[in-house]
Amino acid sequence: MEVYEYYVAECFLPAIFNNDYTGLDDEEERLLDAFLDEVREVHGDGHWSFPDDDESFFGLDEVTGLYADCHTLQYVVLED
Repeated sequence: MEVYEYYVAECFLPAIFNNDYTGLDDEEERLLDAFLDEVREVHGDGHWSFPDDDESFFGLDEVTGLYADCHTLQYVVLED
């Protein structure tokens, strides 16, 4: 199993975990979809999860490149 960590703004969590894009504008949707596609291209098929000790923090969101309230998300890829 491989685990990769990304810093993602809180506003994207419903879209990542529940496919709920409510509240995101067209540009945010485009950026998120490009980010998710790139992660899959680089690491292969996997799933998203939170670390056990997750807390929000003000940091650089890897989806938009802007500072926001973020969470550390894990992209988990199971080995064949």
